[in-house]
Amino acid sequence: MKGLLLVLVATLSGCVNRPAPVVTVWVFCEVPLEMTQARPRVPKPAGDYSQKDVALYITALQGNDDIHRVLLSRVRHWSDTCRERAEQHKGEQ
Repeated sequence: MKGLLLVLVATLSGCVNRPAPVVTVWVFCEVPLEMTQARPRVPKPAGDYSQKDVALYITALQGNDDIHRVLLSRVRHWSDTCRERAEQHKGEQ
């Protein structure tokens, strides 16, 4: 009788409502290499240089800074759209 009771308990324990397993989807948004390549450095004035050379050097540095800001905003946009695509994909499942 005890054996029958144990078989019954073991059989019915499989009928307990269990929550659905949580599935984690990892999305890796790899930024294209072209978006992260370093730009050439601005050569520093060397030797006997004038104030004009210094002004041109500072202007070139500012230009590089502007370029890097644009590149950074493109990388942010890339990441945001990748994240949005992942959220849409998550909603479709």
